[in-house]
Amino acid sequence: MKNIFLVLFFISCILKAQGPTDSSVNQPKKEFRINLPMLIINQTLCLIYEKNIYSNKSYGFSGIVNLSGDGMIHNHGWFEIMSLKSFYRLYINTKEQPKGFFTNIFGRIVYGENDNQRQNIIDSYNDPVGNNFSINRNKDNFLDVAIGADFGQKWVIKKKWTLQFYLGFGQFLFDRDKDTLLKGGITIGKFF
Repeated sequence: MKNIFLVLFFISCILKAQGPTDSSVNQPKKEFRINLPMLIINQTLCLIYEKNIYSNKSYGFSGIVNLSGDGMIHNHGWFEIMSLKSFYRLYINTKEQPKGFFTNIFGRIVYGENDNQRQNIIDSYNDPVGNNFSINRNKDNFLDVAIGADFGQKWVIKKKWTLQFYLGFGQFLFDRDKDTLLKGGITIGKFF
């Protein structure tokens, strides 16, 4: 009988130790952010949702839609029209709130448009026959997946508002002709 009470006592201590602490109970678990420079400079709406698993770990999703209709131009002549990204984030040296230096890994599905205008210009200059100079805008849509990593800094401001700076890079899996995916920004968000 004494052993049963001792076992129950140890089990209750273990369960209590693995439960949430008082500081993490009152912490908000979800956050919604917007990337303001992308909206102002590129006319691109970037919304981010993040859910905290623990005070130093979270996961989330972000969606990007280009509102200008042209897409965001990249180095090798392709335009990003929209994308969806999922990420898993780890905050470094934090115990109470999801803030401070972070790093995360992500997977991103990108929908865009190839613009072969640059290649058509080169071909027209190399035309030995001397045909009329014309640019045939040959565009085709693509769907690709990129994986990569982000890092940055996040601050919690008064009344559960957040400010975050981040920079990330990724590599496309299916089309190796595209340049490395570089992303970054300044986001403002709010816990709820």
